[in-house]
Amino acid sequence: MDIKFWHQPDSAIARVTLGAGEELVAEAGSMIAMSSFISANTTLRQGKGGGILGGLKRMVAGESLFLSVFSSPRDGGEIFIAPKLIGDIMLYQMTGQELVVQATSYLASASDVDIDLGLLH
Repeated sequence: MDIKFWHQPDSAIARVTLGAGEELVAEAGSMIAMSSFISANTTLRQGKGGGILGGLKRMVAGESLFLSVFSSPRDGGEIFIAPKLIGDIMLYQMTGQELVVQATSYLASASDVDIDLGLLH
């Protein structure tokens, strides 16, 4: 997976290039364009942070009930994504760590990243 950013720092767009068999999970409605051979599905994302309970938690936090999953059957599949609000995008490498983000800040991740929501007091 290769990620390049365009139009920073405002109106940022991410161009994600997938290898064969790679998947990108993104906030529903964030996809601007994609290669014609990319497979796009909508899911509640079963497992940790998924399912109906995970979807309801995302809704309470201001996110979408659903997530979009994009997969490429071959190298070079491109997906262009952008946040719903004007602003910048940053890449955070998830390497065995946790990251807490503000509500509505999640845009996308690799399919092996666990997404979970919690309410901080």
